[in-house]
Amino acid sequence: MAETKIIYHIDEEETPYLVKLPVSPEKVTLADFKNVLSNRPVHSYKFFFKSMDQDFGVVKEEISDDNAKLPCFNGRVVSWLVLAESSHSDGGSQCAESHTDLPPPLERTGGIGDSRPPSFHPNASSSRDGLDNETGTESVVSHRRDRHRRRNREGHEDGKLALLSL
Repeated sequence: MAETKIIYHIDEEETPYLVKLPVSPEKVTLADFKNVLSNRPVHSYKFFFKSMDQDFGVVKEEISDDNAKLPCFNGRVVSWLVLAESSHSDGGSQCAESHTDLPPPLERTGGIGDSRPPSFHPNASSSRDGLDNETGTESVVSHRRDRHRRRNREGHEDGKLALLSL
């Protein structure tokens, strides 16, 4: 008997799930898929499927008709279940309530650029005063610059360019 493997991702979860349906890949429908997800509130999700579009190539296509046949690649279906906007209606009030628990935003003082960290301000004092504030990149660049200057001085004696043999 033919079977269809459906790999599905739920929201932002990293690891996908796999289900096998006892239906051939050419005949599997959204209703078949929803039936194996009986332990999940399928009405809360939008269903997207990996599909091939003639104009755009591989895309994620939303399918909502339970009788629609699912797009199949290499004998399997790839799907993404995303919480529908309407299912967030009760979560919206929780979100608004949670904002009251947050501390007030920090007041911005000063002008443009003052919101940068102290390391961006050359004359700003910090708790690191007296320490070497160079980054590894700055140290390498300044070391190479100094080495280049020394070579130029050694190669130019009295304004004349000394020929170096290789």
